[in-house]
Amino acid sequence: MKKILFTSLTGFPNPSIGGPTRIIYELLKNLDYSEFEPYFLSYDMFKKYLSTEDLNFDQNENIYAQRNLGFKLYNKIKFYRSVVTSRCYLKYHYQKKDKYFFNFVNKFENFDVIHSHDLLSASYFLGLKKPKKILTIHSKGTQVSEMRESDLRSSYFNELLLKFSKRELNTFLKFDIITFPSKAAKEIFLQDLDLDEIKSRKIEIIYNGIDLERIKNIKGGEVLDKYKIAKNDYDFTILNVAQHVKPKNIGLIIQSIKILNDKYKKKVLLVNVGEGYLTEDYKLFIKANNLNEQVKFLGLIPNEDVIRLMKTLDIFIQTSEKVIFDIVVLEALASGIKVLVSNQGGNKEVIQEGVNGNFIKDLNELSIAKSLLSSFKQNLEISNKTFEKYLTIDRMTKEYKELY
Repeated sequence: MKKILFTSLTGFPNPSIGGPTRIIYELLKNLDYSEFEPYFLSYDMFKKYLSTEDLNFDQNENIYAQRNLGFKLYNKIKFYRSVVTSRCYLKYHYQKKDKYFFNFVNKFENFDVIHSHDLLSASYFLGLKKPKKILTIHSKGTQVSEMRESDLRSSYFNELLLKFSKRELNTFLKFDIITFPSKAAKEIFLQDLDLDEIKSRKIEIIYNGIDLERIKNIKGGEVLDKYKIAKNDYDFTILNVAQHVKPKNIGLIIQSIKILNDKYKKKVLLVNVGEGYLTEDYKLFIKANNLNEQVKFLGLIPNEDVIRLMKTLDIFIQTSEKVIFDIVVLEALASGIKVLVSNQGGNKEVIQEGVNGNFIKDLNELSIAKSLLSSFKQNLEISNKTFEKYLTIDRMTKEYKELY
């Protein structure tokens, strides 16, 4: 039996959040437990999994209660924001993370495989000789480039980024195998590190997958009543699932709703699932432009409810930049909702224009408004045959198992 450790810097295996912990959840759910003895380690938890039943408990309350409170304080209280971005706090915070991980490292010396899902958590295991070390990179370029997109600004934060950049490069060059969820993810990352193909020969592309049977069995049900969505009051409805951060361009979608309302005389509802450091800014814009009845923020909700919304609303829209390979786009396609996405990165590896979805020509509010109108009027026959061979959980798990 192979002993395997999955790692991410924070979080826990969770089907309701995208990114590394979602993929780890799916791998833990689909591994053969007579063949593998899996463990998971992050700054939030360490756990051995004896069966898939160990995935069926709600960890949100005890893990995320403190973090959610901190998130709200950060957004609303300037003094709190200045404290947690200060040199003293940041130094304490990251030293605490380092100490936490280094206390665990020697426990895994005799493991067969370490499968890290971000560069910073992977860096702690470079000194272990026996385990095969596999790194899957989910970030849009390096993690440092993503961190630069935050609103943190201080000389010490810049020092940290320089330190983390060196860690990332060292880890990337020393791990046995690197995988990316798309060709676009690989290209963006190599550009960030200014590396050529000679240094990246150990790279594999393993596309993310989804559970088609699970999605098929989820019914729309009373999801509109649950979230008080009066669909019949609108000409059409739009769903966006994304964090409230700059690269997701949610502000452009909100502005396009105003254009649809003012210029095209269409009453449209935008439902967003997500949250982030721009939430309060978006709410101010919505209030100032009298869009309260046309934009509804649901925050973080269970993944099953996201699928129900996809099966009930009219158009799924994603306006992200530097797209890697979003699971939520696959879920939208499998749910049968019309799909409209930015013409970037991984989207171009799954969307066929006019066949299973459409691209937004230009990422500006007028282009988005026109694309939404066009998509609403268009009839597409979406077939799951596209997914069955390439984009399923079974295929993804099989490819990772071959690496293990």
